Amino acid sequence: IGFVDHDIGMRYIAGDSDGYSDSAKTALKSKKIFEKNNMLIGYCGSFRLGQLLEYVIDFPRKLKSKDELAYLVQEVVPTIRNCFNESSDMEHETFSFLFVMESGAMFELENNYQIMAHDRPYVAIGSGRDVADGYCYSVLKHEKENDGLKLHKRNEDFLEEAIRCASQFVPSVGGRVDVLSSNIKE
Repeated sequence: IGFVDHDIGMRYIAGDSDGYSDSAKTALKSKKIFEKNNMLIGYCGSFRLGQLLEYVIDFPRKLKSKDELAYLVQEVVPTIRNCFNESSDMEHETFSFLFVMESGAMFELENNYQIMAHDRPYVAIGSGRDVADGYCYSVLKHEKENDGLKLHKRNEDFLEEAIRCASQFVPSVGGRVDVLSSNIKE
């Protein structure tokens, strides 16, 4: 889940830590979220592709004058695609990546390489996305209707609870919740 709190100038990304296959659920030591080139990045689906994204792919630096969507479409996606094409048997892998940019903009990359720009302050990906998005919507709506009265003291707790909520309804979500945060740079 990505979350942007413009009121305090912070951006967040959170992810669960379970791996899931057709027949097993495994608690993972590794994280499904990381920071790279001033982007907070999360992934779901293929762990191999997520590892390539985190440890192998070198993204070109973003020019300050370049629009973030243009940067992702023109620089990042072709770099990802080239790496995945060079890796053997990646054509059958499914994935979704979430990019929380340093401005706070959020973009999702699906396995057909389309980029979706999101306009909400929260975006979930993966098998628990509908439940987590519903939780985020409900909590933020409640806070807005109650003069900003926060249901969670920290945004990290808000994101953890959204993932815990998803884990109650989606068998492939669970385990430790990891959260990364950094300042928004406008």
